[in-house]
Amino acid sequence: MPDITIGTNGNWFINGIDTGKPSRGEQGEPGEEGGTPVITIGANGNWFINGEDTGMPSRGEDGNPGEEGGTPEITIGGNGNWFIDGVDTGKPSRGEQGNDGDEGQTGAAGQSAYELWVQEVNKGTVYKDGVLWPKERTTVNDFWEFLRGKDGEDGQDGQDGQDGATLILGSPNVIIQYYGDPDLKEYVDWEDGSVTYKIYDSNGKVAQQGTKVKGIPDSESVYTTNAEGFITVPKDELPTDKAYENIEVEVMIKGETEFKNSANNTIVPAKMQVQLVVNDSKIPTCGAFGEGINLGKPCVNVWFKVQRKKLNTEGKGEWEGILAELGNTQRTVDIYEYASGTTEPTTTSTTNAIELSPGDNNANYNNCKVQIKRKFIYTNLQGLDKTKVEESNDYWGEYATGGFRYASIGIKGCYGEDLMLQAYIKILPAQFAPTIKTLNRTSDIISGTGSSYIVALKGTLDVENINKDIYLAEKYVQSGTEGTLPVYSPPKTDIPSDKGIYQLRISWYTGGTNKTETAYAYHDGNFTTEDTNVTSKFILDGVSTESNFYEVNFGGLNLKEGTLYYYRSGQYVTDTGDNPIEITKVQN
Repeated sequence: MPDITIGTNGNWFINGIDTGKPSRGEQGEPGEEGGTPVITIGANGNWFINGEDTGMPSRGEDGNPGEEGGTPEITIGGNGNWFIDGVDTGKPSRGEQGNDGDEGQTGAAGQSAYELWVQEVNKGTVYKDGVLWPKERTTVNDFWEFLRGKDGEDGQDGQDGQDGATLILGSPNVIIQYYGDPDLKEYVDWEDGSVTYKIYDSNGKVAQQGTKVKGIPDSESVYTTNAEGFITVPKDELPTDKAYENIEVEVMIKGETEFKNSANNTIVPAKMQVQLVVNDSKIPTCGAFGEGINLGKPCVNVWFKVQRKKLNTEGKGEWEGILAELGNTQRTVDIYEYASGTTEPTTTSTTNAIELSPGDNNANYNNCKVQIKRKFIYTNLQGLDKTKVEESNDYWGEYATGGFRYASIGIKGCYGEDLMLQAYIKILPAQFAPTIKTLNRTSDIISGTGSSYIVALKGTLDVENINKDIYLAEKYVQSGTEGTLPVYSPPKTDIPSDKGIYQLRISWYTGGTNKTETAYAYHDGNFTTEDTNVTSKFILDGVSTESNFYEVNFGGLNLKEGTLYYYRSGQYVTDTGDNPIEITKVQN
């Protein structure tokens, strides 16, 4: 509406502009009181008052476009009224509170998604992958099968190992992984004794790299997942007193700011206990055995077992053999030596790639055997050449004055542990078999064709300097303790007068055939032979022809101008060269 006022000159003013029209006529006779003027806009666009054109346009000329107005901010004030741009409108935002209505009736129970699905299946309206779902398949398992999507394409091979527990959704999961063949249900790594876990978030997805895990029993470490969601708990951070099953630990998924309890399906095995013991069914022996008492074998065979103990949740377990199915059970064996009365070992030799026996029930214990060399003692035997012994074959080691010592073995890398044998082996020194001291014939030389000259012989071995105190019986026995460990020691055995101590093999070659006869020497060194070919070689071999650790060749019997000679020669004996020893005839 226009702003219409009466100016000081008595004229009408519209919007502050003088219309030139008096607001009052000349004063006449008092008339009736005037009414409110009728103001209109004429066809020419001017203001009209009581039908009379004022000559004033009702609209001004178009101005420049104004700025666009903003959206008003409408709020409810503390008094409950509407406010526009912070100005109280005086209008309440809510009407007056009405009376409480009557309580409504309880509605009918709704149907589950499974029940609605069954109804639709019965109607024959349910399809999956374009095929009508069978009406007879309406069990709950059928419903889950219906919801399951198509199998995805095969993914890339993941790391070895398989989940050792079932996922529980709604919480993070710390799932132990099987080591090796899943059918074995082994958790602890045979190589280093560690345990591997795979971490999942609350939705069952593999946790991102950088997820944190803590709360493994007896461990204060915080473990961080790798790119595949795995963590590894080292052997020394596993509990040592018992195993744990179906427990909760703590997980902080990458991107979150606090740890949450995992599902109660985490398994934590105890640190694997392992030991190395003497095999009681084949205790240490000295070389190989035949008739008589072993004297010269320069080694001790030690049969052993590597055992483990898996603790259960009560901290109990039994010692058992190592499974061959665990994979590579080849291990390096170190042989140690202890000076008498000491406990600090010195490594003397190493045997590589010993294959451990795959358990206590395996009959082939050779896979669990090592040989510990015995040092030689010096014996002043005729013809025995110390230089030859030292230089010809380093198998014998140092040619020493000897004395007993303790020996043991160790194995590296069984569940991450380096094991020492839980026993000492008392190693007596070895001594060489004696040479021939005297050799005589008890018959005339019987001439034959070619080299077939036969003679009966009688001889003695040089046993004067043999130490009879270190004769060895067939097996070592557990004879006492050194500190807290048992000691396996060879028993002292009387030398039987009716048994051969040394075995002599008499060998020759004739008619395209190798011939061998055997003679035995007794505790006094005496021996006899019959029908001995004069081209034979005497080989002194301890007591066994099957396991020839070393042999001494005493040279051939030679016929020279009708006289029989022998030479004290061989691998460890100095050849007499041009000084053969005559074999003279004696009476039987």
